Amino acid sequence: MRDFIGTAAEAVGAKFTFRTIEGFGGVPLHMGEAGPRDAPPVILIHGLGASSLAWVHQLTSGLTDALRVIVYDLRGHGASGKPWAAETYARPHTTAGDLHAVAAAASVQRFTAVAWSYGGHVILDYIRTYGIESVAKINLVGTLAALVERPASGPTNLEALKASQARSVSDNPLEVVQANFGQADFITHKGVAPEMQALVEMLTNQLPTYAKRMLIGKITQNDDLVPRLTCPTLVSVGDQDVTVPKVSVDTLMSRLPAGRLSTYTGCGHSPFLEDPARFNAELRDFVLSA
Repeated sequence: MRDFIGTAAEAVGAKFTFRTIEGFGGVPLHMGEAGPRDAPPVILIHGLGASSLAWVHQLTSGLTDALRVIVYDLRGHGASGKPWAAETYARPHTTAGDLHAVAAAASVQRFTAVAWSYGGHVILDYIRTYGIESVAKINLVGTLAALVERPASGPTNLEALKASQARSVSDNPLEVVQANFGQADFITHKGVAPEMQALVEMLTNQLPTYAKRMLIGKITQNDDLVPRLTCPTLVSVGDQDVTVPKVSVDTLMSRLPAGRLSTYTGCGHSPFLEDPARFNAELRDFVLSA
């Protein structure tokens, strides 16, 4: 684990510049950026219970040779501020305002959003609040962001995930830690190396229980935004992702005017972790394509 973190830290430190900026309502946000200033900007938006370090296979790759890569920790997560008041997690204006602040701090006028899991809600909050004019392209990763309805019932392993999520907001701190153990098993299908699994668990434990409760309670439907997604949209899903039913994927793709589907065979909720070489190549091509 220490060798993995040390090697990654050296690689990321050689490329990225990190700082803390002021997000919506004064909440401190930890962000980083790397790559040529004149390259197409890409903002990577992580999921619930993670941080920008979830993108470690992207941060340590060659993506920054051709793209300007920007990452940040959502409020409540990672090295960003963890406010107490419920209204500081109210969507869509807080999440949208934070993303707007990150883009402004990086002097970015138009960007590609790569949104994993809960990050899909973040980019849709942004579009709902600020419009789509500054969003050049969207890559939804392991998420349909409530753009379409899910089936009423799901597979057994989805129910197990829901049960684990319920334990993760328990008042018993040891029950929370127990729920967070094995988190990588839920967000992947192929599995990841032990050091990556340990990193995922560490990131999950950085999100306070009170913040997670409030964030989970703010999930809303976004089907009204489908007609506004006129920019090129790449939907990257694992065919073993229990949170993204195939019937819902097919429905969404039939409604997206500029949508393209990329299915990762044998992968779960996190294709960027499970098959990073393919994911990075597809992301680079998607951003640089006309």
